Amino acid sequence: MEKAVSESGEATGARTSLLVQRIGKRLGQACSLGTTFTLATYLSSCPYLQSMDKGELFRKVFHLCAPLFLLYYAVPSDMWGLGPTREIVLLVILLMVLTFDLTRYGMGVTLPFLRGYEARRISAYSWAAIGFTIAVTIFPMHLVVPVIFGLGWTDPLIGVLRRRKSKLYPALPVVVYFIICAMAFALMGAMGVLYLLLMPAIGALTAVAAESPRFGYVDDDFLMQIVPLAALWAMEYAWTALL
Repeated sequence: MEKAVSESGEATGARTSLLVQRIGKRLGQACSLGTTFTLATYLSSCPYLQSMDKGELFRKVFHLCAPLFLLYYAVPSDMWGLGPTREIVLLVILLMVLTFDLTRYGMGVTLPFLRGYEARRISAYSWAAIGFTIAVTIFPMHLVVPVIFGLGWTDPLIGVLRRRKSKLYPALPVVVYFIICAMAFALMGAMGVLYLLLMPAIGALTAVAAESPRFGYVDDDFLMQIVPLAALWAMEYAWTALL
């Protein structure tokens, strides 16, 4: 019996290791493909980048690193048998982030990487954490991955173009988001040309549209996750129902 338990544990460990390798490989492939195009676009704005304050530069780098949070999927739900599930751990982390942010807000503390108006409301990083938690706990992985890549690599570009009052906005962000989203869908194993054209288009249009309006207390880091995810989920549901 001990031998059977040992073999079962080894099999579980092997499956977990394989899952981590697959997700890591896909993230690496997506990063290597998408970063080249995205960085090339940013480098065209070198004078603007040189004039950035440290807070703004930190925010943009943090956005570009957003896909790393998708390593959440590489963690098994039972957390290798350590006790709480990964979902519980994620909720605890979210609670810690919100507690820190509400304490910061209540004490009137201004953090150097926050934008001025965030001193009077819940911060963007809290909204991003809320959005990510909802995304990975409610929506399917094959929709979440493209949206997180799209948010992380398109939102900073939107900021650059808007500050420069470029005529490339909003067309360029839509195109960049579409390309990133299509590559992510392809790497996730999506099949069919129509799917790879329609789903990224819906994601790009809804994400960029969700970023543009200002709703006061709700940040675009939340909206650019939940709005395209809801649209993509509805489209996929309709797609499946029709087929």
